Amino acid sequence: MSELVGEAGVDVNGLRERLPQHHEAPHEAESVETAQEAVKTFNEDESKKGKDDKDKKTYGRTPDGTVFIVAPTEDMVSQLFDPTQPKNASDIAIVTVLTYLCALLYFLPQSWKAPVFAVIFLFWRACYNVGIGWLLHMQSHHKRLVVWAKKSHIFENPETGKNPHPFLYKFLKQEMETKIPRDYKFENAPIEFNTWLMFRRLVDLILMCDFTSYCLFAIACGSHPTGETLLMTIARWVGGLLLVAFNLWVKLDAHRVVGNFAWSWGDCFFLIDQELTFDGVYELAPHPMYSVGYCGYYGISMMAASYNVLFISIIAHAAQLIFLVLVESPHIERTYNAPPRPKRVDTAPEDNTSINGVKDRMDDTQRPPYKTRLMSVGDPSTNSPPQPSNLHHLIGLQNIDLHRVTDVSAIVLQIYMYTFAFFTPSTWPWQTLFIINAVVWRLWYSIGIGSILQQQSSKKRWMRHFLKYGETREEAWRQWKGIYHIAMLYRSLREESGVSRSIKRSLPSPLQKWTGSVDKVLDDGVEFLEDMLDAASPKLAEGFSHFVTDSRTLFKQLPAQISITRISPDLAGYDPNDYTLEIDTSQPGVALGEEVSTDMISQVGLSPQEHQDSFRRVTAQYGVPLKVRWTAPPNHGKKDWIGLYSVGDNASREVTKVLSQGRWIATNKGTWDYSNADDGILVSEQMVSGTTRSDGETKDYMSGEVEFSGDKLWWKQGIFEFRYHHNGKQNVMAISLPFEIRIDRFDDEQIDYNADRTVRSTIEQALLPVLQNCFDRDPDVAPRTADETFGPTVERTGKYAKRVVYAVQQMFGIEFAAEVVQSDGSVKNLAWRVCNAKKVLAPYSMLSTGPATPD
Repeated sequence: MSELVGEAGVDVNGLRERLPQHHEAPHEAESVETAQEAVKTFNEDESKKGKDDKDKKTYGRTPDGTVFIVAPTEDMVSQLFDPTQPKNASDIAIVTVLTYLCALLYFLPQSWKAPVFAVIFLFWRACYNVGIGWLLHMQSHHKRLVVWAKKSHIFENPETGKNPHPFLYKFLKQEMETKIPRDYKFENAPIEFNTWLMFRRLVDLILMCDFTSYCLFAIACGSHPTGETLLMTIARWVGGLLLVAFNLWVKLDAHRVVGNFAWSWGDCFFLIDQELTFDGVYELAPHPMYSVGYCGYYGISMMAASYNVLFISIIAHAAQLIFLVLVESPHIERTYNAPPRPKRVDTAPEDNTSINGVKDRMDDTQRPPYKTRLMSVGDPSTNSPPQPSNLHHLIGLQNIDLHRVTDVSAIVLQIYMYTFAFFTPSTWPWQTLFIINAVVWRLWYSIGIGSILQQQSSKKRWMRHFLKYGETREEAWRQWKGIYHIAMLYRSLREESGVSRSIKRSLPSPLQKWTGSVDKVLDDGVEFLEDMLDAASPKLAEGFSHFVTDSRTLFKQLPAQISITRISPDLAGYDPNDYTLEIDTSQPGVALGEEVSTDMISQVGLSPQEHQDSFRRVTAQYGVPLKVRWTAPPNHGKKDWIGLYSVGDNASREVTKVLSQGRWIATNKGTWDYSNADDGILVSEQMVSGTTRSDGETKDYMSGEVEFSGDKLWWKQGIFEFRYHHNGKQNVMAISLPFEIRIDRFDDEQIDYNADRTVRSTIEQALLPVLQNCFDRDPDVAPRTADETFGPTVERTGKYAKRVVYAVQQMFGIEFAAEVVQSDGSVKNLAWRVCNAKKVLAPYSMLSTGPATPD
């Protein structure tokens, strides 16, 4: 194989030679990119050697670029119950808990078994979906578990003097090395790998208790329905066993594909770069472990013949799907499906310096031209001027717009149909009518719509009809969407019609009883809740009244004893005069000025105010990063932090009582558990000696600098301030001068929007720097020219589009949907939309020359 050298100059072959010889000692690459390349190369080499799976070495990398051999681990069931696998204390503890649960089922009274194990199962299910979900979220976003491990020093050798718990260190070392006898040494393994091993033990406990308590609950609820025939009993057990067997195959096959690493969320801690073949069950359904992988629960419900088990199964499955949507899918998307870096050309104007230093970081290849994501109605690259497609979608409840006749007609038709279904008798003539209606709409949807599509595909007949009467193909497309939308809605209107009632009556007797029982259980449950709330309402009202009265009395008697903020009691010895915050006005887009950005009628109101002192208002353009210099005494809190707030949100200048909503930065690196707490620190702290304060006193102090940008800024116009807080609390030690974030209004009083190209060029020049700020000046997202397309992150991250929508509305008085920005994909296309909208609204403006549209 040819010699491989990483992007940062690291010889990949050198890493390959060192790792196998010293597998117990990881090696750090010079960059994350080189580590990724090395891991992928090593794993490919291992797969080509034809070794057995147990003899193959798997290589992984940590977030900081450390490459190491991932020691082999066994699955959860094997390491607990396989007698050939080594056992340790944690295995014994887990098996003991499982044995206790089984014994509890045996000794509990019969009437207690079902409710007790329902509570036990729901507890372990909450530990799974809520507890593990929260830990994974914090680890995925902030690396919180690894940070905790680093701060506690539990994986560091006590001989270094940093680990205060030598017994715990020895215990963990023995536990882990017992379970992993090959390619693993506790003290040399990366901290991410050791943390994952500890996390896996917690996962093993929760998952085993979750499934065991569910099975015990099913046993407690199991019964033989009265009057059930032998044939039905056999069918019920055979069906249940088949579902359980299918469930077992799904789990085993999914584990075969992803392995222990992904099965236990190892990619939240470190990564293994290798090619996986998603065959087998993954060809059957997406996320099979969470979708079809729960069919065994319904099989157990069938064998138990219990609606209680069925409802518990539905709750568990729903909770697992919520876990998938809120925790796992976002992590997978962020880890494995990151948008590719855009390909740029190196023809940007020399004087375009609004994105500092991005020219040298752009790629050399031109991105493909803009294309609409909808059905093509014209190619903007060939039309003059380019006209991006409209984004006013029709299909879907989220796109209902009562300004469109199609949506109004569809809603009115549904109301009529539901009215007929509810108020007509269940006689055979009406049932026949509804059946005919359903059949006709089904045939129209399948045959009629299909015929239209076939004729349009082969002969363009639908489009030719509209062209015959002078219409455009855009009109043909809009009318087609309306026809399809109404047909789809009518096809679905059978839920409460006479058809559904007829079908229910035609069902076999056992199924009729089952559906009736389900309806009865739901009705009884709703009725029980209503009765309970009605009975409890007077007591709740009385109790709340007493609570309010007692609280008022308590506040009057002890006003200083109750607080909802985190106030530090150790402020003695800290002088607020030793703390300062100063906004750096030397950066582009930030300046001292007096002009008020709001619209005024009188020119006198726009005149700068004359001050008798040195105060001048600081103004910052929308989205411009803000640098803040701070000073504090040498003994200031290591967890001090600076927050950005809107002026007026805090009534007190001594204590901040509103949330920062993520707009804060630590003053010292490495003191917070949040991974993004250090984002923005330019200078952590530096000692400045012998400086004279404004009051004449000379003192030493610490100084640092932070930069607020991106999500840590306010993305709206207004007056804001920075606040310096003490040691992780809300005590305010210093407040900056207030400053204004504003968007300059586009001056179009003398602009003729009919002069297409000239006006569009002017709008493009006004929009380009604003959009670059909206895209955080990120060279992978922000365009350098009006023709350059946005990076793919814009389509996947809605926050950028929302910022642009707000900016355009403030600049031009025109509101677009966020989808318009995502679809346009360039400043040039967006400028065309603005120009066209202003042209349409010009006759209705306050001035004949077409000024900015009033808000």
